[in-house]
Amino acid sequence: PICWKRNELALLSGCIPGLTPLQETAATTMQLAAEFTALLHAGILTRFPSIFPPGVITWERWVWAAAIFTSRILPSSTYLNKGEQKAANHLHTDDDDPMHSPAHIWDELGVMVPFLDMVNHEVEAS
Repeated sequence: PICWKRNELALLSGCIPGLTPLQETAATTMQLAAEFTALLHAGILTRFPSIFPPGVITWERWVWAAAIFTSRILPSSTYLNKGEQKAANHLHTDDDDPMHSPAHIWDELGVMVPFLDMVNHEVEAS
């Protein structure tokens, strides 16, 4: 619901079961706003203008990216082999590689599998 408009969110406020999602949406929106503001204050737009030209990073795109991420993230356990409990058991870690994420990051954040959301689509429309 983080992409919903205010009038759509208002529909949740009319029922008791809707209060928890409404509160969670408000908390998520506040967190996203804090992160977005921190990026802007850190100078991401002025420090890297060739990567982030004006208009590329907007509030709407930031919220969209968060929605895409949270709706498609899978727990790291989905890619582990049978019997493995953590990513640390699965990944070959090279602590000297600055581009390599530590295994505990995979356990905390989960994974995104490119094109996985296309698996439930038919090749041809019926």
